[in-house]
Amino acid sequence: MRNFAEETKIGGRIPSQDTLNSVSARVSSKTIGTKYPITQNFNRGYFSQAPNEEAAKSALYQLLRTEPGERLFLPDFGCSLNSLLFDPYDDDLLEDIRDRLVTSVSTYLPTVKILRLRVTPITNNAIPTILVSLWCQIRGEVNSNFEVSVTI
Repeated sequence: MRNFAEETKIGGRIPSQDTLNSVSARVSSKTIGTKYPITQNFNRGYFSQAPNEEAAKSALYQLLRTEPGERLFLPDFGCSLNSLLFDPYDDDLLEDIRDRLVTSVSTYLPTVKILRLRVTPITNNAIPTILVSLWCQIRGEVNSNFEVSVTI
């Protein structure tokens, strides 16, 4: 049985080479996205914008915190991590989290590559909590590593 505090390298489903090539062609250091949480910026358009790394981080955070069915016109968008909260801490839980993350990220964020995953149960309070930390990279950019952590 694995220690859940250990880092786990991610394998799983990888987008097709055609998808990766088209994503690499579109990704550049000038890529800009919408900042999350969404705020107004009347100086440069209606919504605040974020550079490539910050936009990818925001998009990943949105994906992790969204439950399927919450987003209009994208009913499968999200990871459904909250449904795992009361499952026992074992290898099956880790595999389920890994599968959900890899599938969701490869489907909805093909520009993001997951490098490492850490799942840590937090037992210092009466409410069961799981900390999920992802270390990622933007495909096609060498120095674009970032970390996103969420608790469920």
